Amino acid sequence: MPTNLQPVANQPVPSTRLAFVREARSCVGTPYADMGRLKGVGLDCIGAAIWAAKEVGVMPPSFNDTPYGPVPDGMMVKQLQNNLQVIWEKGPNEKRAFQPLLRNGDLASFAWKREPQHIAIIVIRTQGEGQGWNMIHAWDGCDKVVEAIMDAPWVHRCRGIYRIKGLT
Repeated sequence: MPTNLQPVANQPVPSTRLAFVREARSCVGTPYADMGRLKGVGLDCIGAAIWAAKEVGVMPPSFNDTPYGPVPDGMMVKQLQNNLQVIWEKGPNEKRAFQPLLRNGDLASFAWKREPQHIAIIVIRTQGEGQGWNMIHAWDGCDKVVEAIMDAPWVHRCRGIYRIKGLT
């Protein structure tokens, strides 16, 4: 007779979404490095997402991880649109709030000026005050991968929400 400690046929497969978030959280503390792709050594914003996606086997094979320049040129958004499920993008007539559409492990793009130039992994807040969303990201302003509250300034900068295909 099976017990709780033995595997049982037809049990659900562990969520790749939770595994992706766990891998993303394991990157926290890794130093920021432009074009960095190695946890513990150096990651940039998209590098943290790429690392976690590869670790759980959901990295889109057609994702072009080629070097990019310091000036946003729209290529990052094209990569996201071509390889991930578009959940929400800010357009001239977009009035919907994106927060109700978020799921644990989604990716968000952010812009300081016109074109998005930053990516963060969106995660459910598990510590601290209140319910809400945090972001796992790396940028030269914080010198390492961090998990931080997705506060009003970040919400204002958000330009798109994308979902990795294959995360369940």
